[in-house]
Amino acid sequence: MFTFNPEYIGYCVIFIIIGLEFTKIAWNNWKKGELKYGKHVYAKAGNPSSYWSNITIRIIMSLLCWMGLAASIYLMFTPEQSA
Repeated sequence: MFTFNPEYIGYCVIFIIIGLEFTKIAWNNWKKGELKYGKHVYAKAGNPSSYWSNITIRIIMSLLCWMGLAASIYLMFTPEQSA
């Protein structure tokens, strides 16, 4: 019923690593209300345009990584279609 396609394991690992990193960055920035790079704070929640655009990009990238992981897992267990 299910076939296992091991060629998608690499994609899963890549999406997990990148997704965890983006999620960690987005969560820490959301919690603190500021965007930091090292010790330099380059946007705070008091400056809505830069803060919300940057945090939105991080959240969208995180969601895209998790959707890529879900697609890779789906493809890993989907039988190949013959034409």
